[in-house]
Amino acid sequence: MNAKLTFQLGLLLPCLLLFFGSALHAQTAFQVDLLGQLSYSQGLNDVWGYVDGQGREYALVGTHTGTSIVDVSDPLQPLEVVFVDGPQSIWRDIKTRGEFAYVTNETDSGLQVIDLTQLPVKVESRYVQAADMKSAHNLYIEGDRLYLVGGNKYGGGIAVLDLAVDPWEPTFLFAYSSQYVHDVYVRDGIAYAAEVYRGKMRIIDLNGTEANDLGSVEYPGAFTHNTWLNDAGTVCFTTDELAAAKIHAWEVSDPGDIQYLDDIQSSLGKGLSIPHNVHVLDDYLITSYYADGLQVVDASRPHNLIEVGYYDTTPIEGGTYDGAWGAYPFLPSGNILVTDIDEGLFVMSGQYQRACYLEGKVSDAVSGNALSGARITLTENDATSLSNLVGEYATGAATAGTFTVVVSRFGYESKTETVELMNGEVADLTFELTPIEQTSISFKVIDVTTREAISNAQVLADFGVEGGQFLWETDAEGLVSSKTLPRLPMQVTAGKWGHLAHQVSVDLATASGLIQIELLEQYADDFVLDLGWSTSRKASRGAWERAIPLPTRHYLLDPTPLNPGQDLPDDLGEYCYVTGNDPYTPFTDDVDNGSVWLKTPMMDLSEYLKPYASWHYRLVNWSTSGGGQPHIGSMAVYQLIDGDTTELARFEGPLDTTWTRIAIPLHDPLELNGPAEIQLLFEANDPTGNSQHYVEAAMDGFEVKSSIVVDPNGNPQLYGLVQGEDYFIRYLLPEIWACEEVDFALYDLAGRELFQMDLAECAGELRLPRPLPTGVYVAVLERFGEVAFTTKLSVQ
Repeated sequence: MNAKLTFQLGLLLPCLLLFFGSALHAQTAFQVDLLGQLSYSQGLNDVWGYVDGQGREYALVGTHTGTSIVDVSDPLQPLEVVFVDGPQSIWRDIKTRGEFAYVTNETDSGLQVIDLTQLPVKVESRYVQAADMKSAHNLYIEGDRLYLVGGNKYGGGIAVLDLAVDPWEPTFLFAYSSQYVHDVYVRDGIAYAAEVYRGKMRIIDLNGTEANDLGSVEYPGAFTHNTWLNDAGTVCFTTDELAAAKIHAWEVSDPGDIQYLDDIQSSLGKGLSIPHNVHVLDDYLITSYYADGLQVVDASRPHNLIEVGYYDTTPIEGGTYDGAWGAYPFLPSGNILVTDIDEGLFVMSGQYQRACYLEGKVSDAVSGNALSGARITLTENDATSLSNLVGEYATGAATAGTFTVVVSRFGYESKTETVELMNGEVADLTFELTPIEQTSISFKVIDVTTREAISNAQVLADFGVEGGQFLWETDAEGLVSSKTLPRLPMQVTAGKWGHLAHQVSVDLATASGLIQIELLEQYADDFVLDLGWSTSRKASRGAWERAIPLPTRHYLLDPTPLNPGQDLPDDLGEYCYVTGNDPYTPFTDDVDNGSVWLKTPMMDLSEYLKPYASWHYRLVNWSTSGGGQPHIGSMAVYQLIDGDTTELARFEGPLDTTWTRIAIPLHDPLELNGPAEIQLLFEANDPTGNSQHYVEAAMDGFEVKSSIVVDPNGNPQLYGLVQGEDYFIRYLLPEIWACEEVDFALYDLAGRELFQMDLAECAGELRLPRPLPTGVYVAVLERFGEVAFTTKLSVQ
């Protein structure tokens, strides 16, 4: 706690019961000072500001039961002067026009109108239902027009109301009803609408008497919650109300061609927190950031957003919907009002200092061509930027100083330079990167047993750096021919369905020519490669996908994630199959209202002896109510043979974030005299659409084996020989076995042992003590008590 803040709190100690009813906790702050705080006995939501005719400043604070009006003229001692009752609601949004405040909530009470002229003594309020608008989520006011959004009418779009005639009785004019709108910002009659459920920011002309769509932008991972325009009217900023989401900057000068400029996250909370509402003052973004509190960003160069201040209002961390709900920065004093759901009203002072900007271009030192995808890192603050398609980059720091700049790109030698950065100034730094010497390399994939080429196998060369992955497929000769690659270390992985993927390390500083990779024939998959599994679904949300898993969190379980962000340890690569991979936010990508399916490619088990399948799985089947009950979701596994479906297993664990191994016997075509080709189908199911119930599954480390392990040490020759009525088994053991401690056993297909003896020599014939019926048998060789080799023997 800094000296200034300690002194202020010392002045307030006699008033702690009034102003600091909740327990004090250590605050994290940078270039933002706490002036005063007012705690509440109920939860808060949004906040707005108001200034009366005498210049007295007020905070209009939304609570669960009404609107608290707080005199903040003395920011060290905020004082509630009036409380305006309202319907019970966790949502409340407030805007002002002249001496009136307008309040929405999601109950059927309608729009609340509050006359503020008699403050600080009292207020007058009433409810109106213009055009039968009983409910609305939010509102905005520009001039004489009030815009209600997310209401019970007009598809939850934008209802345009007129306030000019009577501020007590808004008059309905027209509506935009094409899509639900969660929040809206309006300037000069042009609305910037947050269409949250479609993940779009839409620009709509609301001048005149009807709505005209001007353009929209849709972007990955969007859950567009709020919008705000910069001072020049050329850039719109959006927030996505999702954990680990970002604030985006969009060039909107041409609404029909909206362009992405930059994005930014809070530096607190390990990047997990949820941005809520952004406002713009003098090209600074002032954002309420839930668990990270208040964030201030310099957006004067909107292609280069830089955080320049923050104040964490809550001890809660992570992707939770607790913490700072609203932030209002427009008071004449410059003070910022922040409402924290649990901690109360904060009055703060921001320093509003322009950032230090580092911008420039990266190019190839030999050709002079621009280099995209180069990573520029300031080592002192870990700020990073990637060069764009024309080689340009933009980054920076909040405070001046000497910084080490590291520029790296796959296939090029990294470069390091030192630069002095000053607040409010742009340092231009150009980098020319020297290409790393290259070499020509080819790959061949063969079967380790037959030594035959494997066609259509995948070969992945991974250099372990961004942009350093290459994927090819072998031709009919098992070849990937003549690839030019930089002389760097790499991992090469080859695989094909029906063969066990294999990985080798290669250093191209010394290697050249042909790299041969040998694969063992087996159905197995670590999902380091995409070997052709198929997915389908009949659910409103969630789907199996092969991905590097990202953690899914729920604030009730913090710090334990619903699903950890890791695949099966010690397997190849980092991929597994998950039922949705939206980071940190469970309700947007878990399985709902049905089933999602994952199916193996076809498997021919004719060469397998008593086959079984094994894999590792995770299943989250958890509810926020009733101590995690009811556990109504599940994960099931089915066997598909010749059009018939058989359930093999079903799991209903409530909350299992660890990998669990399962092994299940499969159809044995030799024993059952049935078809040899089968598939397995993995299902995750949640029959409800309950937003408080979460079903998420993951699967990794799949393999099919015979119940008897085969041939880890060599290839003995073993076959049957009939002489008259006697049956002999002729054998020849590998030299590496040295004929030590070798036992022979013969089994029928039911697994019954028929014959067993020790082998004293490396070659010979074994005479069975009795004749064998016609059929197929399993011969097993053991060394030192471990199964070393199996094969099938037929008696005709």
